[in-house]
Amino acid sequence: MPRVFWRIFFAFWLVIVLSITATVVLNIRLDQARQQDGQTSERVERIARGVRLRALRELNRGGPRALARWGRVQTRTGGRVQILILDAQARELNDRRIPPSLNPLTAAWRSDRPLPETPRGARKLADVSHPVHGRFLILAQTPPRPLLLRMFGPLGPVGLLAVALMASILISWLLARTLTRPITRIRKTGRALGRGELDARVEPKITKRKDELGELANDFNAMASRLQALLQRQQELLRDVSHELRSPLARMRVALTLVEDAKTDAERAEYLERMETEIQRLDGLIENVLRYARLTQEEFPDRTTEDLAAMLESLVDSARLEARAKSIDVSYSGPDHLPFSAYPELLERALENVLRNAIAYSPAGSRIEVQVTNSDDQVQIRILDQGPGIPDDKLEAVFEPFMRISAERSEQGRSGGIGLAIVRAAVARHRGSVRASNRPDGGLEVRIKLPATVTKA
Repeated sequence: MPRVFWRIFFAFWLVIVLSITATVVLNIRLDQARQQDGQTSERVERIARGVRLRALRELNRGGPRALARWGRVQTRTGGRVQILILDAQARELNDRRIPPSLNPLTAAWRSDRPLPETPRGARKLADVSHPVHGRFLILAQTPPRPLLLRMFGPLGPVGLLAVALMASILISWLLARTLTRPITRIRKTGRALGRGELDARVEPKITKRKDELGELANDFNAMASRLQALLQRQQELLRDVSHELRSPLARMRVALTLVEDAKTDAERAEYLERMETEIQRLDGLIENVLRYARLTQEEFPDRTTEDLAAMLESLVDSARLEARAKSIDVSYSGPDHLPFSAYPELLERALENVLRNAIAYSPAGSRIEVQVTNSDDQVQIRILDQGPGIPDDKLEAVFEPFMRISAERSEQGRSGGIGLAIVRAAVARHRGSVRASNRPDGGLEVRIKLPATVTKA
C-alpha cells in the first residue's frame, strides 16, 4: 500500500488529470456523436424526399420484388439507416426483423386507425397504395443515438462541469475517509487509555496497514504496552515494598515489647541489639528501593571513562575481606587495564551486589571466580560460585524485584530481595544484558555482557 504522502499526492493529481482528460475526451466524443447523428438524419431526409413516387415506380416496374430490391439498395447506400417495407399483412419484404417498438404503429396501420407517434429511432417515410399490388408502409429505422450523446448530450458544458465536480468530491471524500478513520480510532483508544483502561489498544485492522498511519498505530500500541507495564510494575513495587517493610517492623515491635518486659540489663541489651539489626536491615531495604526507583525512572549524567579492570580488582579485594569469615577464596582473572565508558556508581553497585550474593550463598571453603574477557564489540564479566544454584524455572525471574527463591535464602540475603533487580536495571542502563545459569558441576554463573564502548589507551 502506498505511503500516506504519496497517496494524498496521487489522489489530488489523479483528480486533476482525470477531470481535464474526461472533459476533453467527452467533448471530442460528443462532437463526434453529434456529427454522426447529424449525418444519419441527413441520410434519412435524403431517402425521404420523393420516396412515395420511387416506390410506385418500382411497383409498376416489377411489383413487390422490385420494391424489396430498392429497399435493400437504399439500406446498403444509406449507411446506418435501415429501410423497412411492410405489406398489407405487416410482413417485411426483405424478411428483416421488425423491432417490437414498431408493433403499435404497424397494428394501427393495418386496421386503418390513426397512427401513433413514431418511436424514437424510427420514422415513417411513406404509406403507398397501388391498385394492383396493394398497400405498403415504408419506414426508416435508425440506430440508437451514441451512448455518450444520450448520457451527456443534454447536460451541456455546465452539466459536464457538474459531473467533474461530483467525481472530484467523491474521490476527495474517499481520501478524507481513508485518512481520518484510523486517526479517529487512535484518538478513541488514547481517550480510553486516559480513562485508566490500560488494556486499550488500536485494533489490528489499523496496525496491519503498511503506511505511516499503521506505523503510528503500532507505535501507539507499543507506548500503551510500555505504560501499562510501568504502572503495573509500580503497583507491584509498592505492594512488595509494603510487604517487605511489614516483617522487620513486626520484629522491631516484638523486640520493643521484650525490651519493656526485660528484667535484666543483659536481656535489655540483647533485645536492643536485635532492634538495631532490624533497623539496619530496614535502612538497607529502603536504600535499595530508592536506588532501584532512580535506576528505572531518572536520567543520569553523561558517562565517564573508568578502568573497569581496576574497579573489579577493588571489588574483589573488598569481597575477600567479607568472605574471609567463611574461608571463601575470591579470585580475579582478566586484563590489567580496561578503559570503559560507564556510569561508575551504577556499574560498581551492580557488580558488588552480584559478588555479595555469591558470598552469601556459597558454602564455607568454596571458591568464587571473577573472569573478564573483552573483544572489539563486547565486554563479558562472569562471576562463578559453588553455591546451591537456582531452580531452572527461577533463573529469569530472579532478576525481578522482591523475587524470593525460598524463605532460607531470604534470610541469608542482605538486599531485601531487590539486589539482582538493581543489577539488571544498572546493566540495562549500559545497554547490556545479564543472565544467570546453573553450572554443570554445581553453583551459579552470572554472566554480564556490555557493549564495548572502550576508550583506546
